[in-house]
Amino acid sequence: MKTVTLKIPVRKHALVLARLWPEHLAETQQVMLKYPSMDAADVSLVTLAERSPKAAIVTLDRRHFEPCRGLRHRALNLLLPE
Repeated sequence: MKTVTLKIPVRKHALVLARLWPEHLAETQQVMLKYPSMDAADVSLVTLAERSPKAAIVTLDRRHFEPCRGLRHRALNLLLPE
């Protein structure tokens, strides 16, 4: 098994826990219909990232997230391993 190291600077108060449900359920469901290969957890991250334009998604899942454009048709800010 290959070990992957992400070098991501973390600042104080950089992590924000946000409530997604039920306020954003309709939007999340629309993204799930647009990208049926993504699971609910991935789509929830997309919905949150679209609502917070400065947000970045830290993931190893290049296959699902790189082609995703959400409902606003713009690329997501992804932090992927090199």
